[in-house]
Amino acid sequence: MWSLKEGLNIFKKFNFEQQPVGIKYLYFKPTGVERLDGNMSWCEMLPAAQQANPFYVDRDNCTCAPGIIVGGEHPPALRGGGLSFHGGYDPRAGIRFKNLHIPRMPKDIINYVVFSPLDKLSFDPDILVITCEVSQAEILLRASSYKSGKPWTSSTSLYLQCAWLLVHPFLTGELNYTITGTSYGMKLRRVLPEGLMLISIPFDLLPTIIQNLEEMEWHLKAYTMDKDEYFKWYDSQIAKVSKEQTEVSWR
Repeated sequence: MWSLKEGLNIFKKFNFEQQPVGIKYLYFKPTGVERLDGNMSWCEMLPAAQQANPFYVDRDNCTCAPGIIVGGEHPPALRGGGLSFHGGYDPRAGIRFKNLHIPRMPKDIINYVVFSPLDKLSFDPDILVITCEVSQAEILLRASSYKSGKPWTSSTSLYLQCAWLLVHPFLTGELNYTITGTSYGMKLRRVLPEGLMLISIPFDLLPTIIQNLEEMEWHLKAYTMDKDEYFKWYDSQIAKVSKEQTEVSWR
């Protein structure tokens, strides 16, 4: 019988430099896991969880935008475009951003958030956030559409990329990704080196992606060839496929 816990082991084959992080959203206080000792922003919790024992946080642990997950509202000055002093948005665009575009958990349904590195994961994660190189991201993104053929889309913004990584995939059921160095908060806090991919996979997509990774070819043959070799191989494959499709046997 297929097991998600066992299936998650396939991500270990990537040998990611940073551990993937499983995240769980809870109304009730968790047991068997320690509360984070200290306070930090949501984006800082990801690298903290990559190299620590599992921990949980509540609203008091979070120093930046706790309301995107554990309820509450931003101050009226920010909802009214007050972020424009940062220089990232025109004040009018700031109003649109704050009031229309930020993913938020419904108020009063999440009180605690558990973070765990993959190698210590003991629960079924609501989302799995992966920090990786571009070449590794290509394999993961291909796995997300291997059977469906759906295009890859990214939804994000200058501010509050934590909301797009931690909330948007959970609420929509859609994989989301961004690139480090494009987030105002992560950049000012020096959270991660620039140029890495952050991929967030919701719980309902994890089985599909795992099964696709088990079935598909990770390193495509074409990527190992020079141009002349590729086109020679391509022509041979076209001829092979054409022959197979014209020799269908009807019995």
